[in-house]
Amino acid sequence: MKISRAFLVVSLAGLVLFLYAIGLVLEFHWRVSWYDHVVHILAGATASLTIFSLQIMHRMAKRASTLFIGTLLVSLIVGGLWEIFELSVGITSTASHHYAFDTTLDLIFDVIGGFLGGIYIVIFK
Repeated sequence: MKISRAFLVVSLAGLVLFLYAIGLVLEFHWRVSWYDHVVHILAGATASLTIFSLQIMHRMAKRASTLFIGTLLVSLIVGGLWEIFELSVGITSTASHHYAFDTTLDLIFDVIGGFLGGIYIVIFK
């Protein structure tokens, strides 16, 4: 059974939003050490799959390696923008002594998600 790309992207995006909201309400991001990492992996995968589904990079990149690198960059950019958003609305604070480490880990896990999304894209292109 083949899952359509649009269904996969919408499902992943909904799951990421749901997990993020539940994590904020129930404070899982702070109380469960691995929770935030899982959300960032899924968000990175969603970002890379979204760009591929929109055919932006697919038209630009004829080679799988270019497409794969592009998905990693997209997940890093989206992750960076998300970290800026969290900082600007007060979800995180630079006053915390864990801020730099947490942000770095979040971006690493975004890229891991982009890597997984890139593998999916290259295999099922």
